[in-house]
Amino acid sequence: MQERELPEGVGETPQPAVSPEGHRQRFEELAGAFNRNEFDRLNEDGSVTKIVSYERHIDPLDRKDLALVRDFRLRAAASGYREVFSPLVLSTQSNFAPGQSEAVESPERPHRALTFIQFGYEKRSGDQQAGTSARRPNVT
Repeated sequence: MQERELPEGVGETPQPAVSPEGHRQRFEELAGAFNRNEFDRLNEDGSVTKIVSYERHIDPLDRKDLALVRDFRLRAAASGYREVFSPLVLSTQSNFAPGQSEAVESPERPHRALTFIQFGYEKRSGDQQAGTSARRPNVT
């Protein structure tokens, strides 16, 4: 090694194994498995941010459902999406009396109650439609 050379690996910028674009594409594929709703949030500076909620029923005993949720959240984080509220997890089963219950069930497994989940993320500025992040006009 000569005097002005850096050792191997020093000064190089680390690169992720999967590109952010690859994560975004996979995130959008996974998002298709969720019901999606959007609303606008007025920010203190007068700008508007789109908030997107992703919701669905899952079987908490099904490994595929759990893998979907895990991969969805990891891809959202790797893509740079900001979580705007804590995940909402609701049981859909109610017991009225011993042996009497009601629940949202899977058609394939009617004996297993499903769980409702909801996630909320800011819509990325590049994904917003024209004008959604612009300042609101002053109204007098």
